[in-house]
Amino acid sequence: MIKNINTKMKLLLFPFMFVIIVLVSGFVYLHYSDLESKRSEVASKTDDFVQELLKGRISVYQFLRAGTDTSKDKVIENFRLLDSEVMALKPKLTSPKNIALSDEILASSKEYVNNFNAVASLVIANTKNGSGNL
Repeated sequence: MIKNINTKMKLLLFPFMFVIIVLVSGFVYLHYSDLESKRSEVASKTDDFVQELLKGRISVYQFLRAGTDTSKDKVIENFRLLDSEVMALKPKLTSPKNIALSDEILASSKEYVNNFNAVASLVIANTKNGSGNL
């Protein structure tokens, strides 16, 4: 096929092929760069989730040491922040496994706060009566 084309057209064909190859390479690079950026963001947010969970657990420990309404509100607020961060990341997730994990995090957090509220009222009442935490 190239034998039938004159030399002038052959010389014009190679720069066009080069430009097309560069454009295709650029689009492929941008696509995978964006994909990597999203994955990196999810990994970073996962680390933030762990930090928020640790803050929540520490605040529960502090509540158990001194059961007051203020420390109870701090625990609930920490878990509310965790829930809001998970819900903010959930629309960005594409993998069904990651979406299921985010749903599981939200359900576990809700269950944890419900169980905490059940115990918190007893701890606060015992603290006010001066009979210890539990």
